[in-house]
This record gives sequence, C-alpha cells and structure tokens, in this order.
Amino acid sequence: MSRPLRLALVINPVAGIGGAAGLAGSDGAAIQYLAAARGFRSQAAERARRFLAGLAAARVVVTGAGELGGAALATSPVSSADAEVVARQDPDGHTTSADTRAVVERALERAVDLIVFVGGDGTARDVLDAVEAAGGTAAGLTTCAAAGAAGRTAVLGIPSGVKMHSAVFARSPATAAALVEGWDPAGDGTRPGDVADIDEAARRAGTVSARLYGVLPVPDRPLQLQGGKIGTAGPTAGSHWGLARELQLELDPAKAWIFGPGSTVRGAAAELDADYGLGDLSLLGVDVSVPGAGRRRLWRDCDARTLERLVAEQAVQLVLSPIGGQGFLLGRGNQQLRPELLERLAPADFIVIATPAKLGELRGGPLYIDSGSDRVDRRFAGYLRVHTGPHETAMVRIMAA
Repeated sequence: MSRPLRLALVINPVAGIGGAAGLAGSDGAAIQYLAAARGFRSQAAERARRFLAGLAAARVVVTGAGELGGAALATSPVSSADAEVVARQDPDGHTTSADTRAVVERALERAVDLIVFVGGDGTARDVLDAVEAAGGTAAGLTTCAAAGAAGRTAVLGIPSGVKMHSAVFARSPATAAALVEGWDPAGDGTRPGDVADIDEAARRAGTVSARLYGVLPVPDRPLQLQGGKIGTAGPTAGSHWGLARELQLELDPAKAWIFGPGSTVRGAAAELDADYGLGDLSLLGVDVSVPGAGRRRLWRDCDARTLERLVAEQAVQLVLSPIGGQGFLLGRGNQQLRPELLERLAPADFIVIATPAKLGELRGGPLYIDSGSDRVDRRFAGYLRVHTGPHETAMVRIMAA
C-alpha cells in the first residue's frame, strides 16, 4: 500500500481470565469475579502489547478508552497521536460486550482497513454482532464491504481466550503483527473466517458442542491464521487402548504426571486406571497424579497455582494431545500450564499422544506452542515424538505460534 494500514483496536480486558483459574472459560460476571478472587487476571492487555510491539508502519485511528485499548496503545511505539478514543458505555461499571460493539461500529463508520480485537470466541461474536447491525447481513462479508470506502474492511483476532474455535484469529500476537505488516488489502484481499462458540455452562458440565454463528472477512493470509474447530471425530475405544499401552511404557512411577485436557488423554488414561489409580480424568481441566507412600493420589481440575504447588518438589512428566484441526499443543484450553511451570521441563518430559486420524487432519503437523513466553516457545521448538498407537510413533515439528 502507498499508506500505512489504518487500524481499529479493541481489547476485551477480561478475556481468558478463567483459563489459568481452571474455570473452563471466562463468560459471565460470576466466573470473572471468581477468577479474580482467586488472584488470576486476564493476559489480554499483555498480549495486545506484544502485538503492538511488532508493528512498524500501521496506524491506529480508533480504539477504546483505557483498558479497552487506549492504555496499551499509549505505551506502544505505534502511531496513535490522532486516534479517536471511544468512551466506555458504562463509566461506573464493568466493561461489557457493548464496549466492543461501540468500538467496532465507530471503526466501520470511519472505514478502517482492519479491525483488530483481543479476546476469544465471545469477543468474536460481539464483533460479528456489530458488523451485522451495521450492514444487516448474516454473513458479515457484505456488511464489511459496504462499510469500507474501498470495500476492504477486515477483522483479525489476537487470541486471548481459553480455547478458541473460531477461524478469525492469528496464531499468536507476534504472528498477528507480522500479518498486519505484510498484508495488502488491495493485493491480498480477504477470505471468510467462521465465528464459532460453545455453551460454557454445558462445557463445564462435560458437554462440548460448538455452534457456527456467522462469518467475518479476515486477511487472506492462511499460513498466519489458526484453523477453526467446530468438531472432530473422537478416538475409538481401540485407539484409546493403543495409546494407553504407549503411556504405560513412558510414565515413570517416581514422577508426578500432569494430564492435559481432551478426550484423547482422558480415554487413554482411563485404560490405565486399574494399575495407576487415575480414576476419571476431567475432560476440560488439567489433572495431576502424584506418587505417595502407597497408591498414587489424583488431583482433578487444578488451577495454575494449585498445580504448581503440587509438583513444586517433584520431577514431572506432562501428557498432552494436540487440539484437532488446529494443532495447538500449549496455549489453547490449557492455560493452567503457565511458563513458570513449563520452564522447569525439558522436551523429554513431554509425552504427546494422538490418533493417526488426528495427525492426518493436521497433515502431519506442525504442532504449535503459544505459552505466553517467547523463551519457553523457543525452548520447545524442534521435533518431538508423537505416540499414535502400540509401538507406533511419528516425529512431528513443534513451532512457536
């Protein structure tokens, strides 16, 4: 382009607050209050700053007041001297979805090139609602085209939720910055990105079902975007048995075992219950089994601080399975595994299991890490053995997202 990209920036300041707190999501004032009461906070502002630090030429022309964008922008090197700041909708209350919608509506009126939001699937739905209200179309594509002077207003999410199913997010803040710096609306254009979300109350009850709400235009740079995830075929009982046999060979009884979320890990561990006392692992939480004088003790659905306390004096093995369709190993749905814990581990401490079908969906990899720490992400980059069945493994590349 002959001029810098004109951006709008809006941050959901409570996005992902329930992740490290082990609350399987962040929707609703009650969950947000509980997470804050436990001493956890959202990483949205920090992830926004990491994105802004990677920009050189783009210019923010619309943002939200204070924690909705203005505060992060004020401490960044991005040009924003003349940025229009949209006031909070309720100055005396908590930020709400109305704040996100207000910034997006103003951005559409000013025909910015790109609306950047920091949040998760719920925030993506708020953006979609504002876009649809402005143009009156269900898909959102015509809406953005009508709002932009050149028909090229696009949307990009900076991932800061718990487990993001929508296909409107960059893989990480750094990848988002690189995308923005390299994207030309006229030459590259946009592509449709699904906006999907789940019922978090049902999720906490153990039922995970995502629903497609609509489509938004995202920059047509697929290698820098994360894939969407609405559903994937689960492992069979036979594949659980095969993965369990691999776990049996890898797990060291003298060490603490941390089990990541998901049906693959849960199903494989269940096959070992008679010998290892794992019981019924939580589907969406992070669990830890610690050795004792007799039978091992299982702690289910731990938050980050409890997890770190339980394994503080222990050698640790970490059992994970990548998210189907997306390939994330760390940073999606398992924010309880904070950099403070991960820095203690070596790649040899990772036991990664996946069915051949799951790896097939990812075309063999790569698998991504978005831990929140560049140092941790670089440390685990390389090639890692993934167990796919009895005496079957694949070497898969691990990359910082």
